[in-house]
Parts: sequence; structure tokens; C-alpha cells
Amino acid sequence: MQRRLAHLRQNVGSWAVIRWAFVLVVVLVACVVLTVDQPSRWPLPAACAMGFALPYLGREQMVARPEICSRILQVAVIALLASLALGREILRKEAWASVALGGAFSAYLSAYFWLLSDDRIEMQR
Repeated sequence: MQRRLAHLRQNVGSWAVIRWAFVLVVVLVACVVLTVDQPSRWPLPAACAMGFALPYLGREQMVARPEICSRILQVAVIALLASLALGREILRKEAWASVALGGAFSAYLSAYFWLLSDDRIEMQR
């Protein structure tokens, strides 16, 4: 894992790794905080776990098509941030929205890590 983190830092830089780690912590803390007042505490952690697991399972396909995956990640982060900014009221009232957004953020963070930390991916900065 240390080798992967070192390669991720080489590909994207130290500040990007720090931002990635910060957002990862925020997503995990939000996962805990948003489930505190929910009647069922399992859907959001389960969605986050699936969000982290699916990119791990598909990492070979992501590495085989890095240009496509990079574009998808660029669009996904904009869509996720826009939905977070525009859907604050929905997130407070609807449990499914926080489950979907938590799973989507987890999938984004996991895909970012598994794609850019692979030894076969070399980025020019």
C-alpha cells in the first residue's frame, strides 16, 4: 500500500494526495454523522463499502482505458460537487439521497486511487 501511495504522489503530487485523504476522511465522517438520526443505520455504510469495492474490482479495466476513465472522473467530480451544492435540502430530508451520494463519493475516491496509483499509469506533470 505504501508503494501505491508513493506512486499516487508521483503521479498527482503531494497536495493532490493530501486533498484526496482529506475528502476521504470527510466522506467517512459524513457516513457516520448522516446515519446517526436515521432509523436504519446500514444503508449508507453499505453503499460506501460498495462504492469503495467496485472500483477495486474493476481496476484492471480502468487501467486498460486510462484516458476514458480520466474523463469520466473529471465529469464525475463536477457532477458530485454540483449535486452536493444544489441538493442540500434533499439530503436533509431524504435518506436515499445521502445513501446515493455517499456511495458515489466513495466510488469516485476509490476509482481515483486505484487508477492513478497503478504502476502502469505514468502521468506527465
